[in-house]
Amino acid sequence: SVGGCGGSAAVVARSAVAAAVEAISPQDLHQIRSVVRPQPALREVVETTLMLLGYRDTTWAAAQAYFDRAEAFIEKMRVLDAAKIVSRLQYQKLCRSLASPQSSFEDGVAEASCPAVAVLVRWCRAVRELLAVRYGDFADPRSNGSNGQASRRSTGRSPRVAAGSFSGPPEEGSRGGPCVDHDGR
Repeated sequence: SVGGCGGSAAVVARSAVAAAVEAISPQDLHQIRSVVRPQPALREVVETTLMLLGYRDTTWAAAQAYFDRAEAFIEKMRVLDAAKIVSRLQYQKLCRSLASPQSSFEDGVAEASCPAVAVLVRWCRAVRELLAVRYGDFADPRSNGSNGQASRRSTGRSPRVAAGSFSGPPEEGSRGGPCVDHDGR
């Protein structure tokens, strides 16, 4: 098995990650980069993305510098083998972010301040599904009480990867509009 993931669930999850990366454009990253003072939800999505990619500096200033070299950033996402590189601790942090009642990853939350961030939200969700297969965690990260940490041993269930959740690019025009700074400008 490649990257510690086996079976059709891993194939579906890897395809979802690849599709999510291919939906990201340099213009998306430049639009995110243009935000001077990001809303907390936007900041959380960007910091989570950077953490999963292995960046040590996940500050907003660092993110702006990374996004300034958008093609290189997207290429780093493209070649990342999350199943091999992302640690269990990083995975658990991702699950906590996704499971939070005020999650920045809920549909429309981060996108309200910057529509372009939808592509990073989608990628983080896809990586979570891939890592769920990798770490044998098949619970829905949003279910109450589990915090995305149920294991195959405790549930005895097969992997649950939403095959249709991440396929294809976002709908045309779904990322339109300018980003808004934290102070509403």
